[in-house]
Amino acid sequence: MIRQTLFRRYRAVVQGFLFLVAMLLLFIPVVAKFDNTEISLVFFSLATSMLASVLLSFFESMMGTDVATIVEQRVNFNRVVYDRGLETVHLYTEDSFFEKLEYAHSIDFMSVSAHGTCQQYGSRIINAIEKHGCKVRFLLSDPDNVIWTKSEISDALCPTSDVPYEIRDTERYLRRLVSNLKREKPSLEVGSLELRYYPIAPTASIILVDGTVVRHTPYLPHRHSSDSTTYDFTKLRGGELYSRYSETFNKVWDQSRVIFKESWSVRNSYKQNTSDLEKDN
Repeated sequence: MIRQTLFRRYRAVVQGFLFLVAMLLLFIPVVAKFDNTEISLVFFSLATSMLASVLLSFFESMMGTDVATIVEQRVNFNRVVYDRGLETVHLYTEDSFFEKLEYAHSIDFMSVSAHGTCQQYGSRIINAIEKHGCKVRFLLSDPDNVIWTKSEISDALCPTSDVPYEIRDTERYLRRLVSNLKREKPSLEVGSLELRYYPIAPTASIILVDGTVVRHTPYLPHRHSSDSTTYDFTKLRGGELYSRYSETFNKVWDQSRVIFKESWSVRNSYKQNTSDLEKDN
């Protein structure tokens, strides 16, 4: 410990001495007023080089490592994050991601109830079906899951929320949106909207749009999802990571209970709209 203290003091003295020498070299051409500009440039170059070395040594002593290493570590970290496909991290929910929904051709949505999202952005999803033939799949938690009967679990996952009610209300809202679309656009030819209830305990919200971007919101105990940190990833740089989300969604989808499915397609020469409603009894 004593040796380290002495070394730091010795280094500080050397840094101070080099700084004074650098300042002296910097001001000599000003005082001497050399006629030869090349001599002045030599003094200026020596002074700036010495000042740079003093600053680097100072930051090294302050941060415990040299600046070059810090910069390299930061660049390597940024490269790893970039290559994994991470685009942004949000401390709170923001709306720009949901602007993509209105122009999407496919949307996969896994959530506890998606209640607030559907109420706020449901019209955009319907517009995507109407204008782009979007294929929409909703995965919501099963309102009959036993976990929602245990207050210590439901209160931790969704504070101050009546989860079973919100899930069923989302179902009613989606059915109403589909019904309105069928009435207003009877000749609609493409697009679909499906809803299933998954049986597992919810751990996160996942939204995949157009097979290229994903939003991941982990659920934090005793915090509403709107207060949870949100991560946006892109498949363009993080294909392996994106595929994990896609595979997870599809696996849960295959194991979930069908609630309803509405699809639009041309089935006759008059291009009449048809729909197939599946209900789980």
